[in-house]
Amino acid sequence: MHSKSRLLILGAGKPHSGSHHSSLTHVDSDKNVLDWLLNSFSSIKLEDIRFIGGYRIQDIMTKYPMITYSINPRWKKSKNLESLLQV
Repeated sequence: MHSKSRLLILGAGKPHSGSHHSSLTHVDSDKNVLDWLLNSFSSIKLEDIRFIGGYRIQDIMTKYPMITYSINPRWKKSKNLESLLQV
């Protein structure tokens, strides 16, 4: 039995400050949080990278078209667990 290597990234909520999606916040001059996270898993052969989001999901989808997305349309009212359970 073969199990898929899957990376789930939860990013449905609004950031604590500002309006920029937290995943796109720069951690240095050329990498943002999501770049750093994807790079940290680059040595693993992932069959599925899934971003679970709601808040400004289009910003992420435009920059990272190779990722699979699960959109939580109720992200404003639901909690993180509800977003995660959609997957």
